[in-house]
Amino acid sequence: VNAHQKGYEKCQTRSVSAPVIEQAVVDQIRGIAANPDVVADVVRQLDEQQAAGAEGLEREKRVIEKDLQRLGEETADVIRMTGKVATDRMAELQDRAAALERQLREVRDQLAASVGQRVDAASVRKTLREFDGIWSELTPREQEKFVKTIVDHVAYDGTTCTVTVSFRTAGVRQLCLEVESR
Repeated sequence: VNAHQKGYEKCQTRSVSAPVIEQAVVDQIRGIAANPDVVADVVRQLDEQQAAGAEGLEREKRVIEKDLQRLGEETADVIRMTGKVATDRMAELQDRAAALERQLREVRDQLAASVGQRVDAASVRKTLREFDGIWSELTPREQEKFVKTIVDHVAYDGTTCTVTVSFRTAGVRQLCLEVESR
């Protein structure tokens, strides 16, 4: 950006070839498996995300259950009423209750599915050890999609000539689950 805006001589970094950056990203992905601290950190982040997701689903479940309880109480009140207004209101309450029950089923299903999704350090290491085999089988388009799934951000520091890769823990979790299911 600086080279285009202020002139090539103002840019700290000379042109960096895309294949060099791509190879640095792939090398960092490979290097994760070799570093037990990084694997432990990935597993910790996955556990934190899993716990936060489950907590959010539990909160949503409680809210839906309270809404259903309130609807039940209101339905009991409407039953004692008569006339078209009561009939119309009862239909509205039944529609709302049906929608809430669908939401509650979905939330319960998500909670049940999340129970078996814990990823441990051994699973992360196994998946990353199999990286080369997986990578070599992918087309360039699939490789791009794969990297976008697990990589959040790539930064190049021109003064130190280093590439920093930030990973998406949700993407790493999904990759581990897919490899485990093979």
